[in-house]
Amino acid sequence: MAPTEQQARAALERYRTFTLESNHDAIAEMMTEDAEVSHGTNPPTRGRKDILAFLKSFADFKVASHEMTVAKVFVGESATVVSGKYTQVVTPPGGSTLTIAGRFEATFRLAADGRVLLAGMHTESN
Repeated sequence: MAPTEQQARAALERYRTFTLESNHDAIAEMMTEDAEVSHGTNPPTRGRKDILAFLKSFADFKVASHEMTVAKVFVGESATVVSGKYTQVVTPPGGSTLTIAGRFEATFRLAADGRVLLAGMHTESN
């Protein structure tokens, strides 16, 4: 069974909030054990542990804003896919503030305990 549209949208909002807070542990905790995170044509980072290490490599970045606008939601048999556009304003260590924008596709699954977990997040810059 897949998460409902409302459950997937709520999980996406948690992900957005955790990203804004740079709460890498909370982001990793909402991932499935075999989750994948990827950007553009780069190879994906797989697994909760490796995703956490990847996210922590951005610990010195300051996220000023992170917006996600949903364009489509597809509720399948075992997963719900939410896609849309994102815009993030971030300042890297010792750098100038950057605005990054593009598209995202998030795949959510229901855990046995009823939690909605993120199985995949793919982003592409404009």
